[in-house]
Amino acid sequence: MKKQGKQKETKKTGTEKGKEEADGAKPAIVEKGKKITYHDPLYRMHNGSDHIIDIGQKLSISPKHIFNYMIKMVGEKVRKNEIIAHRKNTFSVKNVHADTDGVIQKIDHLSGHITIHIDKDENHIVQSFFTGTIQEKENNTLTIYLEKGQRIELVDITHDSGGKIFYFTDESLYFNINEEGIKNRIVIIEYLSPHIQIKCEALGARGFGYVEKKGQIVLPHMVFKKDDYIKMLQSRQTFIICSAFEKSAILYE
Repeated sequence: MKKQGKQKETKKTGTEKGKEEADGAKPAIVEKGKKITYHDPLYRMHNGSDHIIDIGQKLSISPKHIFNYMIKMVGEKVRKNEIIAHRKNTFSVKNVHADTDGVIQKIDHLSGHITIHIDKDENHIVQSFFTGTIQEKENNTLTIYLEKGQRIELVDITHDSGGKIFYFTDESLYFNINEEGIKNRIVIIEYLSPHIQIKCEALGARGFGYVEKKGQIVLPHMVFKKDDYIKMLQSRQTFIICSAFEKSAILYE
């Protein structure tokens, strides 16, 4: 599985292999040949955000001339309130100050904008949401071995996710489910009604997979074709891992 900011995924059916790559990630913590399970440390994520400043507008210049007025260039660190660009003429001087600490990531001579990248937390550790064995490790890409995988194409998906599955196959389960059965699991259901959604969320569900729904969902969720949902019930695999980039999921033991 490949994962980028939000996540890419590529997999092969049969005994499944997944490649996972995180955009902005530090080198993976796990090592080749290591078995990994849920909540094990997977890699360090380089978190951050981008801040845009319209230099052209602030200095009243044509965007194509932006480099003539820049004091700081791409790759240079800046501090909040530091002068990063200025324009001087006979009657006045205009300065543009950085609004935040960060690094100049881009200077756009078409728009007149610059982008400052802001680091937030370089030590955020992403935990595994799958169980498998690390077959290969190259740069920020991991190849993962999954037992007895069954691949399905998704109609839609919001986030990369994964976990143990809870099959919500009967409305009567609503009265019997508890936190032990739902917490950190992906709830698979044909029709996700608001009252079932609310209860599962309250019990700590990790996400949802469904054929139809009513209402809005904040947690990660995916949409199945009816035929694939039926196949899932027939196979009753224990775990699922899914990719927003490829709009696919793998069910496995």
